[in-house]
Amino acid sequence: WREPNLNLNFLSELLESNRTYVGEAFKQNTGMTFVEYLNKRRIDYVIAGIKDNPNIDIHELLNHVGYRQRSTAWRNFQKFTGMTPTKFVDNLK
Repeated sequence: WREPNLNLNFLSELLESNRTYVGEAFKQNTGMTFVEYLNKRRIDYVIAGIKDNPNIDIHELLNHVGYRQRSTAWRNFQKFTGMTPTKFVDNLK
């Protein structure tokens, strides 16, 4: 889940299956699309990292979980938490 190039096509190829089938099976079993699940997993990891160490380099942590673009990472973080990573850290203090 930390692989930056991980997407439904990549997963389907690994499973030697159809993209549509894998996507539907994933949603049936998790209640989320593959992309929603992947982003939630990544953001949950970032949140845990920030809580463990509020002084952690947020950008480095976001890169560590597979985000290549800051704007995408921040948008997803805000989607799941309702705030930016910086505001999240400020609220912990």
